Amino acid sequence: MRKGMVLGLAVLIVYIGLTIFAQEKFSTRIVSEKLIDKIDSSSVIQKSLKVSPDSKRLAYVARSDNKQVIVIDGKKEKQQYDDIGNPAFSPDSKHLVYAAKSDDKCFVVIDGKEENQYCSSIGGTLVFSPDSEHLAYKAKLDTKWFVIIDGKEGKLYDGIGKPVFSPDSKRLSYGAQLGDKWFVVVDGKEGKQYEGVSKPVFSPDSKCLIYVVLLGNKQSVVIDDKEGKQYDVIGKPVFSPDSKCIAYGVRLGNKQSVVIDGKEGKQYDGICDPVFSPDSKRLSYGAQLDDKCFVVIDGKEEKQ
Repeated sequence: MRKGMVLGLAVLIVYIGLTIFAQEKFSTRIVSEKLIDKIDSSSVIQKSLKVSPDSKRLAYVARSDNKQVIVIDGKKEKQQYDDIGNPAFSPDSKHLVYAAKSDDKCFVVIDGKEENQYCSSIGGTLVFSPDSEHLAYKAKLDTKWFVIIDGKEGKLYDGIGKPVFSPDSKRLSYGAQLGDKWFVVVDGKEGKQYEGVSKPVFSPDSKCLIYVVLLGNKQSVVIDDKEGKQYDVIGKPVFSPDSKCIAYGVRLGNKQSVVIDGKEGKQYDGICDPVFSPDSKRLSYGAQLDDKCFVVIDGKEEKQ
């Protein structure tokens, strides 16, 4: 059984100066507050309240007669719907998006404008690009799913995973299903088919894409379409901040280890997810051997 580990470090710094006792100077701090909205709690749909990333805007879904309506910055939008999903702000806080349903039609509303209507459903999370310039989401028409990017419909599939934008907002990737096979679509191009694929992950510089695939009863990491060694189980891959290194945990038989740039580390009875340092030069993870738990830093085991 994997044991949890908690590492704590407390630092107390005391500055002593004789002048403090002779005279104390207090700085004046000015606090300003702005009322965004007065909320009628009886009309708010539970868990729909959203604050913008810049903390200056507020949106939520409210009941209005037998309908639902979006309230943003204290103002109710004119259009009412049968049902409204939780609203979401763009990273720059300038745009608001939500899914809505009216007369058995589902659609997305962005900045008060309705996009195309679909007869089935809008699935999963509405995803903004990091620069707030693009919006992607998946929709269902009859029995087929497709991704919509900036209002443009993509290819039909039997199933689709959550769309993922690259950090530079120029690329998009997602898992897709045709029949009993899954593959990753990146920049509109379909990859090799597998029995299953994980959510794709872009490198911080947006140049590399990595994901885990299922091959029978084994798993493998795919980096830019190249398959790695097969293991029984593979954890979530992580990139170093400078995008030059990749690390992930693996299990083969009853032993676990961390793979760094394709090289396996020492085997343990259990490991925690690896973590890179901010400067990308160091790597650490928790490990368990027999009944001892410890931290491994740059391949060296700390005190057990």
